[in-house]
Amino acid sequence: MYSPVWWTPDFLTQFKARRGYDFDEYLPFIFNGENTWGTISAPYGERTYLGAGSDGGEGANNDYRSTLTELNQRYIAHMEDWTHGLNLQFSNQPAYNLPLDLVG
Repeated sequence: MYSPVWWTPDFLTQFKARRGYDFDEYLPFIFNGENTWGTISAPYGERTYLGAGSDGGEGANNDYRSTLTELNQRYIAHMEDWTHGLNLQFSNQPAYNLPLDLVG
């Protein structure tokens, strides 16, 4: 089964440190079409919504994507430092079909 979201073992810890709240209760909100990779959608047609007067989980979803972007930037910086230390060049294609901020 393809996963429509990206994850790392340390993601929840990093999320709380960067955003100031636990992400656990918002997990259902990230399983949606905006967070798919390579146009692969979740194998189910379910969506999760908050009650009336809320942002529908969009704030947590935006925080999820911001955290992913920041962690991806950290990864890219590490790879650049490592390869440059070996006298090599590093190139990648960040955010291609990923729920990341391409400009970031």
